[in-house]
Amino acid sequence: MRLLHLSDIHFKEPDCLNPQTDPERPYRTRLKADLVELCAEKRVDAILVSGDIAFKGHSAEFAVADAWLKELASASDCRPDRIYVVPGNHDVDRSVCRGSTAISDAQAAIANAHNLSRETVLRTRLRDGESGAALFKPLTAYNAFASPLGCYVGPAQPYWFYDLDDLGGGVTLRLHGLTSTLISGLEDRDAQPGRLYLSPLQTVLDPKPDVLNLVMSHHPPRWFLDEDAVDGAVNDRAPLQFFGHEHRQRCIPTDGYIRFSAGAVNPERNEPEWKPGYMPTATAWIKAL
Repeated sequence: MRLLHLSDIHFKEPDCLNPQTDPERPYRTRLKADLVELCAEKRVDAILVSGDIAFKGHSAEFAVADAWLKELASASDCRPDRIYVVPGNHDVDRSVCRGSTAISDAQAAIANAHNLSRETVLRTRLRDGESGAALFKPLTAYNAFASPLGCYVGPAQPYWFYDLDDLGGGVTLRLHGLTSTLISGLEDRDAQPGRLYLSPLQTVLDPKPDVLNLVMSHHPPRWFLDEDAVDGAVNDRAPLQFFGHEHRQRCIPTDGYIRFSAGAVNPERNEPEWKPGYMPTATAWIKAL
């Protein structure tokens, strides 16, 4: 099975709305061109996008992203219904967060709860119609984009999972798309590790003997208030792990699991040491001439 993992594409309006003036487009174009060559003999079975698809969480950004991901699926001979996405902090519409007392109150109640009661506070907010809707309102545009892909998230379904394929011997690959942005968008909770919250609701990851769990989340465990619990559950129950956010490409193999951290396809240009995660070598550019 061949999986394509991408993260932090950051389709940013107004730039992304006009291909002729989008400075980030050449990196995506080269990625797609090389993907065609790589898939000449073996197709991609699924495309996994671990968040920050947009930049401001606006509908126009997601529309461009949707078209590009479908082009990528076509280029890699991947079925269009095998594109899977999770939200990142840039997929949260912060203007919606700032304009709503209900959102700030619901997020603050979870963030400020005692460690032993935080899960109960989250469950209470999710069950409450107004608070539950408030927590996911900043993802409205994201959900409009993600729903046709089968990756909607909401109060009754804070994460998604799919059985993808039989890997042989009766073992099924199960994808788990986790929502790491439940309290994202306010109070600079995305600015440093240890301030977001995932919760045990998303890390059941039932370790059945005939199921191989694959976890995909935008934020790695160290970004959560419940870091130890998340790290332990994911490492014990998910042999395959895919993360984004940190813009550093890493592959960490252990005896029990392998963790992939994606570089940013298009990082923010004002970040220190800006470097697109997909930057072909000089040899690759010369070969194309």
